[in-house]
Amino acid sequence: MVLDLLFPTSDGPVATDHSYWLFAALSHVVPAFHTPDSPLRFAPLPGVRGPVSGTLALPPRCHLRVRLPQDRIGDVLGLAGKRLEIGGGFLRLGVPSVTPLTPAATVAARVVVVKPDAGPKATRPTPRGKVTVEFGQFLDIVRRMLERAGIAAQVEVPFRMTNKRDGQPEPCRRVVRVKTKRMVGYAVTVSGLSAADSLRLQAEGLGGRRRIGCGFFLPTREAGCERIALGQYHTTGVALLAHTEAVVEAGEALFGGDTGPTQLGRAWLRFFKLTETNWPAFRRDLLAAMLLHD
Repeated sequence: MVLDLLFPTSDGPVATDHSYWLFAALSHVVPAFHTPDSPLRFAPLPGVRGPVSGTLALPPRCHLRVRLPQDRIGDVLGLAGKRLEIGGGFLRLGVPSVTPLTPAATVAARVVVVKPDAGPKATRPTPRGKVTVEFGQFLDIVRRMLERAGIAAQVEVPFRMTNKRDGQPEPCRRVVRVKTKRMVGYAVTVSGLSAADSLRLQAEGLGGRRRIGCGFFLPTREAGCERIALGQYHTTGVALLAHTEAVVEAGEALFGGDTGPTQLGRAWLRFFKLTETNWPAFRRDLLAAMLLHD
C-alpha cells in the first residue's frame, strides 16, 4: 500500500526551482532517496512568488509531502526535526502525519517532464544544455504513456496569462534544473480517471525525474495547495492558494514585475504622482495587496 507522509514545515522562503536542492537535502539525511530504484518520492513545495525574485514564499500550515510504500515509513522518520538547507534557504520539518491516497476523477501535477521522441521536430535547440520538448509533441507523448500503461483518460495542460505584449495565454511551462542541466516540462491535468487508475497514477507517477518531484499527481483540490489553503472558492472548486497564484500572475502581467512596470503600471505611477524610481516600493505594496486580498 502506498501512502503519504505530511511533514509540517517552517522557515523558508526557498528557491522557486527548489526540487533538486530538496532532493539533495533529503538524500543527505535519508540515503534511500538517492538510490536509483527508490520508491520514495516527494511533491514540490507549494507557495507563491516571494518578494525577492526567484524565491517561493511558503504559506501557513505548509507540508512536505513524501509518498512511499507503507513498509518504508520507518526509513524517513529521521527527517522529523531536521533543518534542511535548500539552495541557500532553510526548511525545518516537524513530526509527520499519515494520509492515504485518495481516488479522484481528476488529478494534477505541478510539472511533468518527458524524453523527446526521435525525429527532426522532437526538440528545439536551446542554449546552456536545456532540453525542450515542443508543446504539441509533449501532449502526444504523455497521452501515449498513459495508453501504454492501460490508463484511459483525458490529458490537458493549463494555460496562464503572461506579461507579454500580445496578452495571449501560454501553456503553464516549468523549468527543472539538475546541476547544470535544465529541462522544460509542463503542468499536467489528467481527468476522466477510474478510481483504480487514479490511485495507480498517483502511486506510480508519470514521466521522468520522478525522484525530484516531477510527475507527482494529487487530486485537483489538493494539487495547488496541499490542503493548506484557508478555504476554497466553492463556485469553481479552485483552492485559495491556487486562486492567489493566479491573481499574482495576472497582476504582474498587467502592472509589471522584476524588470519594471508595464505601460499600465507606468500610468498608475503617474496617477499617484510617482516616477519609475518608485517602482520597487510600489511593486512591494502591490504584491502585498495581491497576496492578502482574500
